[in-house]
Amino acid sequence: MPFRRHRGTREACQATFFEGILDLCCYELVNYVCGGPVRGGRDKFTAGIEAGIPQVISLGAIDFFPWPVAWPFLRKFKDRPTVSHADANLVKTTPYEQKKIARLLAERLNKAKVATVVLVPLRGFSRLDRSPEMPFYDGAAGKRVYELLRRNIENALVELYPLDCHINDEVFAKEATERLLQKLVNYKSKAGGGT
Repeated sequence: MPFRRHRGTREACQATFFEGILDLCCYELVNYVCGGPVRGGRDKFTAGIEAGIPQVISLGAIDFFPWPVAWPFLRKFKDRPTVSHADANLVKTTPYEQKKIARLLAERLNKAKVATVVLVPLRGFSRLDRSPEMPFYDGAAGKRVYELLRRNIENALVELYPLDCHINDEVFAKEATERLLQKLVNYKSKAGGGT
């Protein structure tokens, strides 16, 4: 069941519609840290934690955020790679911003009450960083984000896995779904619900 707003996810979790969450995009969290227009970052990734259900998450789109063309383009963005997209300019995140995002995510994950899996695709986070020809390519970003999470996640219930692939690769999608199905089986078994 796809949701574009965190509120919908939270309400569904509270109503016990969900037994697990697969959330591979941190777009709202990126906007929250970088000042973009997309809402939901204040509570991103917290619905499943509060509901106590298994999650498999990743950091899709950590490499950029939108800046509406109707907003004044800030001086601090002028030397960054940007991509024009509809009514917004997509602005590349800096290593410092990615560090803040990773630390904030780790803070939230440290409150997890059940098994949570974090998958970090070492070869990139969006179609815009997939290869050296792409505008947001950063060959070191995947390892950098992984190391930041590894150093800051202190909760033994959180499993962190680096994957030698891009987030848009089929192998990543298979790994994510298989991990979630595995966690759901384990969770139901512990809860006495069978399989």
